[in-house]
Amino acid sequence: MLCKTHGIVLNHTRYGESNAIFHIFTRELGMQSYMVNGVFGKKKRDKALLLQPLCILELEVYHKDNKDIQRIKEFKLARHFERLPFVQERRAQLFFVAEILLRILRNENANHPLYDFITESILFLDSDCEGIENFHLFFLFKLTKYLGFYPNNAHAGKLAFFDFHDGNFAEHEPQHPYFIPPSEAQIFNRLFSCSNSTLKQLAVNVNERRILQKSLLALYDRHFAGLGKLRTVDVLPELF
Repeated sequence: MLCKTHGIVLNHTRYGESNAIFHIFTRELGMQSYMVNGVFGKKKRDKALLLQPLCILELEVYHKDNKDIQRIKEFKLARHFERLPFVQERRAQLFFVAEILLRILRNENANHPLYDFITESILFLDSDCEGIENFHLFFLFKLTKYLGFYPNNAHAGKLAFFDFHDGNFAEHEPQHPYFIPPSEAQIFNRLFSCSNSTLKQLAVNVNERRILQKSLLALYDRHFAGLGKLRTVDVLPELF
């Protein structure tokens, strides 16, 4: 059947000399893989747009249940980026976000709130705002709400540990290695009061960003056993 939907390109795998399989998180069909011919050929034309991670598209696709690889009939850009393709720091965050989404959304079904949140976040990353160097950290934190493991800060304090196993702050050191000490937990606690307008205050130097990045990835690792080592993870601290 034919289906119209919006979709976010996460990555592609080259198939033969000129074709590619694209992994796209769609609003109506969830995570899907699409074969596209002639992406790298002489007549690639607008198909090169698909090579841009986190590109937001309007799609008309052929869809058949229980089929691993689908086909795209037509597509066009739903939004034009103003900054993402041209600013190195934002491109680095773009690749980081795309990589982590690809790993955690592998079997995700249609989820409108999740899709809309990701779309709004991409557009925010493309906007003119302060503190954009902290975007990827705040994005990972807010994303946990839609994935079902948003942390609890009911017992946060200056002398509190953060327990990744329970997703909560604790007064006493947990009896397992999955926690961060109070000095780092204080920085982690800033995430709960952060907003788009106060993003600049979330982490004020590279050391604080490293602490938040390490803590958030440890939290994700507790819930996604196959997360593994991200290829883009070491780039961001160096750029910022």
